[in-house]
Amino acid sequence: MKQEIKKIGVLTLMLLVIFSFSFAQSSKGNVRCPKKLLVKVDKIKKGNITKYKKFTGSFDFERVSIVSPVSGTVTEVKASENNVVSKDMIVLILNNGLSDEIDKLDKNIKKWKRILNRRKHWKVRSPRAEAQAERNIKKYTNLLELKKQEAEKYKIKTPVGGEIEKLYVKVGDTVNEGETIGIIVIKKHMFSSINISEKDKSLFSGKEEIEVVSIEDKKKLNVKIKDKKEKKIVLFFNNESLTIDSPFDFCFKLKEKEYKNVVILPESFVKKSANKYFVFLLGEKQTFLGLIKKKVAIKYNILVDDFIDGKYVINPKSKFSEQDLLITKVIISPMKEVSPSHCMCLKDGVEVKLSKKIGKVSLRKAEKKKEIKKEKEKKEIVKKKKEEKVVKKEKSVKEKKIVEKKKIQGEKIKILGDRFGLFLIGSNFNINDEDFGNFYERSKNLLGAELDIRIMYGFHIWGTIKKYEDNSTTTYYKKKTTFTIHPNNIGIRYVIYKNKYASPFVGIALNMFSYEEDTPELVTTGSASGYAFDFGLFIGGGIKYVEGIIHVKYNSVKDTVGNKEFDMSGVETIFGIGVRF
Repeated sequence: MKQEIKKIGVLTLMLLVIFSFSFAQSSKGNVRCPKKLLVKVDKIKKGNITKYKKFTGSFDFERVSIVSPVSGTVTEVKASENNVVSKDMIVLILNNGLSDEIDKLDKNIKKWKRILNRRKHWKVRSPRAEAQAERNIKKYTNLLELKKQEAEKYKIKTPVGGEIEKLYVKVGDTVNEGETIGIIVIKKHMFSSINISEKDKSLFSGKEEIEVVSIEDKKKLNVKIKDKKEKKIVLFFNNESLTIDSPFDFCFKLKEKEYKNVVILPESFVKKSANKYFVFLLGEKQTFLGLIKKKVAIKYNILVDDFIDGKYVINPKSKFSEQDLLITKVIISPMKEVSPSHCMCLKDGVEVKLSKKIGKVSLRKAEKKKEIKKEKEKKEIVKKKKEEKVVKKEKSVKEKKIVEKKKIQGEKIKILGDRFGLFLIGSNFNINDEDFGNFYERSKNLLGAELDIRIMYGFHIWGTIKKYEDNSTTTYYKKKTTFTIHPNNIGIRYVIYKNKYASPFVGIALNMFSYEEDTPELVTTGSASGYAFDFGLFIGGGIKYVEGIIHVKYNSVKDTVGNKEFDMSGVETIFGIGVRF
């Protein structure tokens, strides 16, 4: 009997230990929820929403391969990488363009022509020999034409115009027929290929142009749909104005689906369990013989059609009444609110209470915050006004000091008297000599320098330094020649009257020209002097030390080269800007 009592006692103790342990574990995992949840509600509203499909891609320049039509050895390279080329420009020559074979056939034609000529002038003519010579001339002439046509294949040309990006061969390399020898990039044409699914293909139907956005600088561009393949869309951008100078990544979106007059709920309002969606509505529950009504949360299952940008599109079959109120927030404390999807205490049938008091408290707090903000703003305005007064005082002191400095500087400038003027000039230089114009440009824009020094009573000493240079090619030997003139002068000018903005002047000058013609066979040099008449304006724009000059000068300079007179006279128009100190 005692043993049985002991056994019962041990079993009872074990059960108590197990029960207390399980209760402790369960109490750790559960959340203590209040009897009534404080919640916020809102009416269920309908609206419109559009679903877009986003695409990304990269635009790159069009590239075309330069392919050799024949096999051979590279004997000449006529272009290099980064060269801009036009269509049908020769890039490479293989096997010397068959020049050896063409020369051989040309020699045979000349030989038989000499034979025919001699046969026709013999005392005793042979019709048979003459006919043989004519046949050979015709034969070799035909072979020469065929060989010239064949030689064109050995002159590898550009298939399109553009910029040579790569050249894979050099002189001495062997090239096979059909081998790619280079790449031409066409920066005026840009293409992009986008992989799409069969479902996405319908989004592009009926579209010939779309708007894309550059990912780097957010620039919008209109591009054309060039081709619609099975699983690819090819886009084309016309970069004719070369506004784009490098490949770029882009994105665009197309309308996939549009929903009108449907219920749209934020993700935080909707709960999901076992692939089923539900929300909590505000309902009523009658108790104590139907006399007392309590507000409770009602679990309401819904059907979801789509999920767009963090919002659920609710299927119309999920019939909501216009009177239904959706629980949108659960208030844990006056300072904290959570959404229905993050509240463990919100369950079907749980008693709830609307947060009217919290709303009043929040309004009072908001009003107090506004008042505090207004007071702070007033204080800041007062501070700013005080700071502005201090700044104004400091500015006035600084301005007085600056004015005094300017006066001192002005007195110094008056002492110096704006005596020296140094100008960077550009001139349109003309040469009258007609024979000179047959080889070189008679009118050319030159750069140089001009120095002007005021001496007394409006008289100035002035001088210019310039350089004329031009290149030409001899008509017979096709060799380069270079002609150079140094049309320098020194003179005196008189300022008619001095004005702050424009001071007219007239002057004369002594011209001292030196010239040189450098040809492959001979270098000819010489010098000549003459005179010049000059008139123009000094221009001031109100900027201290800065001055402009415009004047027209007639140069009269002649020299005798061999038996010919070289007339370097002509009208020269000069514009310049510089400093006067």
